[in-house]
Amino acid sequence: MIKLPTIHKPNQKPNHKQNFLAIVITTFGRPLTVSSAIKNLTSQLELHPHISRCVKLILINNGKPNDIAPLNNITIINNHNLGGSGGFARGLYEASKDPSITHCLFMDDDASCDINAIIKTVEILSSSNNPNLAIAGCMAYEHKPWLLHEAGAQMLFFDIKYKANKHNLDITKAEDIKKFTQYEPIDYGGWWFYAFPVKATPYYPFPFFVRGDDVLFGLMNPHEITIDNDIRSVQPCFLRKFTPWVIYLVFRASFVHGSYRKKLLSPFALLLYFNFHVLRYALSYRYTMALAIIEAFKDGNKGLSFWRDNIDAIEPMSKIKSLSPCEQYIDDFGTLPLTAIEATTPLKKKSYLRRFYKLLTLNGHFLPSFFFKSKPYALSETTITPMAY
Repeated sequence: MIKLPTIHKPNQKPNHKQNFLAIVITTFGRPLTVSSAIKNLTSQLELHPHISRCVKLILINNGKPNDIAPLNNITIINNHNLGGSGGFARGLYEASKDPSITHCLFMDDDASCDINAIIKTVEILSSSNNPNLAIAGCMAYEHKPWLLHEAGAQMLFFDIKYKANKHNLDITKAEDIKKFTQYEPIDYGGWWFYAFPVKATPYYPFPFFVRGDDVLFGLMNPHEITIDNDIRSVQPCFLRKFTPWVIYLVFRASFVHGSYRKKLLSPFALLLYFNFHVLRYALSYRYTMALAIIEAFKDGNKGLSFWRDNIDAIEPMSKIKSLSPCEQYIDDFGTLPLTAIEATTPLKKKSYLRRFYKLLTLNGHFLPSFFFKSKPYALSETTITPMAY
């Protein structure tokens, strides 16, 4: 493993105090997977008794009650399904009732990390004299573990748009390793791995959505966030999870973030931001995604009563599912005809004539229907800018 330099806040004198860390994992509908992962984690912790004795594991089960078998030394709490945010809020509440717990670590149930990441987390928090210090773990994708997708993030564009500080850094390249050492302010850390002090957390997670909840949590609480190259989490690619329902949650969360800061131009920024992405998806023929964004904007404008009445999100989910299913995620291209697969092949050369044609016809939307054939096309999960091809 290539070692990157560590980034820490300056002028932190070590005090080597004893900290107790509650690892909170929220899960839904993955009883076998999460049970196996936790057993592996506990077996690794047992090899490090000086760490395991100050670590407590709390599993919040948002799925069916008692569908996870009891596990040794694990606190399993059956919770009403209020999404990941509601599950983590319950976990923080349970951890705060234990006076010995000083810090909490949020981890996704589909994320995995080396035991050294937890050891390093305990060591950093124990040696720090900063009561507000939090640790945001780096994230890499399973299919590209050498590529750091994110390490800390900020809010931009009137607190609507997210920006990963260290984005897609290849840890096999010297120039990317140099970029990692450059300090950037961090507004929040993703919940694939986020450790923070319990006493310095006056606000609980907002239990109304399962996307962007870590952003609002970071903006509300006064944590001083740092990153460390040894603390990494590996998980499936985010973009492969982007269904219309997920897109709805993402943009509904953006509405909350924009409203939270109450900046002068936030209403105009929100309107521009939503319109831009609606057009972006619509021009890509991803109409269901565009409709989901519109529904997110409409629901975000309904006020506090909407959030109180839809804390479990059952009604919004039914509404999004009822949208025209003109797109569907397919894991195996072998189920599609050859012509559909060929549509994903990138052009070897940039065709300016093709670009001009797309602009002139608004990516084909101005053409009569007889120009099109009724057959499926496979697009990459990142294809939402068709005018550039």
